[in-house]
Amino acid sequence: MKTRFVQIDSHAVGLADRVFDELGAAILDGRLPPGQLLRDNELAETLGVSRTPVREAIQRLSRIGLVEVVASRFTRVTTPSPAQIAETLIYTGYQAGVATHIAVGLMTDDQRREALRLADAMIEASGRDHVDDLYASARALFAFMTDVTGNDVFMTIMRETGLTMERNLRMMQPVLWQAEARRECYQGLRDAIERGDADEAERWVRCQHGIPVGKRPVVRPGGTRGTWIG
Repeated sequence: MKTRFVQIDSHAVGLADRVFDELGAAILDGRLPPGQLLRDNELAETLGVSRTPVREAIQRLSRIGLVEVVASRFTRVTTPSPAQIAETLIYTGYQAGVATHIAVGLMTDDQRREALRLADAMIEASGRDHVDDLYASARALFAFMTDVTGNDVFMTIMRETGLTMERNLRMMQPVLWQAEARRECYQGLRDAIERGDADEAERWVRCQHGIPVGKRPVVRPGGTRGTWIG
């Protein structure tokens, strides 16, 4: 296997978690592209660990849909279908909306200032149509919102599914829809956070993901203009 990895300390605490993180990052950044065959002995040698933590990591990646394991035949990185990508967008919109709703109602003044800083970074990246910066800034904002919830169950679920959501959405590039409508959603979210309006903040997050809520006209991803009917 010619894929480049950083070798992991075989005596590190949480070794399987370290391997999981490294393989997940490689799937996200394309070092392990869709369809790539995975051989645990080669991965173990490349990472400098035994086969056991590699197998544990592959099992976790399989559970969240990033790896497909067919016994006695192959193990490979999955290729999400268009339907799975669209479903991921909807799922992410609801989950990020819930996190934002909870966080906006709980955050301290310092946390609100940080949320606004992160929202401003997202708006700035959107204005430049820079896909990598836009993904990074949106991810940073919603990761922060998730942490502010302080809900261990919710945070665990979001961490476990985050890799799948990010990989699938990167393949769709759903944030690159019409710039004017995109900015409307982002600015509306920022204003709601500043006012401490949790309901409105959640609605704007759903707007960002093209989910119909309320009665506000919105340009959905792909440029289709419609009216929310909730």
